[in-house]
Amino acid sequence: MKTRRISTATVQRTVLVTALAMAGTSVTAQTTHIVERFEAGSVNGWGFYNDGKDVRWDASAGNPNGCLRATDAGEGGYWGFTAGPAFLGDRSCIYGGVLAWDFQTSHTSANGASEPDVVLIGGGLTLVFDLPAPAANTWISRIVTIAEGAGWRKNTISGTVATRAEIEAALANLTELRVRSEFSTQIDNARIDNVVLAAFLVTPPQNVGTCPGDTASFSVTASRGVEPYTYQWRKDGQAIDTAQNPSAATAALTLANVQEGSSGAYDCVVTSSAASCNAVISESADLKVCPSDFTCDGFLEFGDFDAFVGSFEAGEVRADFDGDGFITFEDFDAFVQRFEAGC
Repeated sequence: MKTRRISTATVQRTVLVTALAMAGTSVTAQTTHIVERFEAGSVNGWGFYNDGKDVRWDASAGNPNGCLRATDAGEGGYWGFTAGPAFLGDRSCIYGGVLAWDFQTSHTSANGASEPDVVLIGGGLTLVFDLPAPAANTWISRIVTIAEGAGWRKNTISGTVATRAEIEAALANLTELRVRSEFSTQIDNARIDNVVLAAFLVTPPQNVGTCPGDTASFSVTASRGVEPYTYQWRKDGQAIDTAQNPSAATAALTLANVQEGSSGAYDCVVTSSAASCNAVISESADLKVCPSDFTCDGFLEFGDFDAFVGSFEAGEVRADFDGDGFITFEDFDAFVQRFEAGC
């Protein structure tokens, strides 16, 4: 390979440093998997019951990256959040599944012990669930199984035990989902985040940023479903051929020698051995393959520029940025243009 060398002392370009987009998965709303992360700056139809007020998106908090916040109006009664329309309607497939959420409140005490923590209203029924009072001023994770024998009762926390038929009837026409937010007689505020209503839980894959030729990996973990699980990874909504990549049928997807065309949104269809309503599509994660991320660390920064210059001066094959078989000033210019454009 022919090489023309250039000294770093001659590099006088002003370049733009741009970080790769490492966050921001979109919300996926499937029949068996409804998720609200509150990361997009909207309340998405969520509200309050009783004397809550001022429901708003809070960019300053979250677990992580934003959350929903509301405040006690101080008019009496225990208040809480009401779910947006994505969680309502025919949710028959959720029977046997879970409701999970992260929560933070400013005050807590033994008051309101008779108030339910979760309320499902639908099919002419009101079903309630009781949980221990949370600690104040700390994020906690709460999870409730939606099935007979899990603790659901009719109307009040001391009411008769809800049967499977009654739970299924409420889920079949769910008109309201309430999550309690007040646990004290003081004027308080509360936050909610990462709400999941699902047939079972699937932890989402994480975004990946890298450079051409590297190996990229995604993984999911399924829980609270009926084992065994089967897996089918997808790119941009299309199934990845498992004959070409057997890892696409496992919990961990491996992509070798990725190129720019490998970039896209990856998710996984997870199926449990339950008899019906048994598939959950994970939230998606982005793969960004960036040629100007020369250090392959997932970020575009001056270190990448320095690394390219070092490779260019050493006459390394990877400095042939335009792929014409020669290392020339055209490679240097091509790299700078891609670097300035970002990823």
